[in-house]
Amino acid sequence: MYICKKVCTDVLQNDKSCIDQLNKYKRSLSLETGLSAEIANIVKLFIEALNENVFKQRQLAEMSLAQKERTITDFTISLIGRTKAGKSTLHAILTNQGYDKIGMGKQRTTKYNRVYQWNLLRLIDTPGIGSAEAAGRTDDEIAESVLGESDVICFVVVDDSILKDILEFIEKVAALNKPVIILLNHKENIMSDVKFKRFVEKPSDWLAIKGESNLQGHINRIQKYADDHGFGTQ
Repeated sequence: MYICKKVCTDVLQNDKSCIDQLNKYKRSLSLETGLSAEIANIVKLFIEALNENVFKQRQLAEMSLAQKERTITDFTISLIGRTKAGKSTLHAILTNQGYDKIGMGKQRTTKYNRVYQWNLLRLIDTPGIGSAEAAGRTDDEIAESVLGESDVICFVVVDDSILKDILEFIEKVAALNKPVIILLNHKENIMSDVKFKRFVEKPSDWLAIKGESNLQGHINRIQKYADDHGFGTQ
């Protein structure tokens, strides 16, 4: 953690030195010619953009470091996904508690991050991304708030709704160089007697589904998106 803080400080100092040099160069330009005035304006715009970008990145880095510092002794796994993807169910199974937080087909079962602590392991269940707001913060913002302190991000996705917003969120996490595990949750209505009997007799039949809707088809889609956007494994 000390090394991270030192690196951040060094980067900020180097950026400040660069901005100071650019300001010095801008002041040295003669404004008598149109060319010099144009160059001065370009330098001014560049300095403003650099200042704004450095400020934003510094805020993000400081927030992430502060989060990680609070939980430096823990190994943190965060469960992220859309509403009704099965995050709370998985959280309850892994921790053997919180079954009352599982929704029966309801929207927004989890409104805030729920943290389970066991020895040095932390498991965080987040609200469904892409849904409504809670206490003035979007669920995306609530979910994103745990990214800095997470050691592993576990995306729980349903095989009938792997939408673009999920893939974009995965891309956002990949940009943070966080390990990502994608859990594909198969969803199928087996309430009818015939379907239920068939499921009991052959519970793994869904794995043999052909076409783009089968397991490998979903894996291929996720892999292609990752490769096309520069964060794939190939």
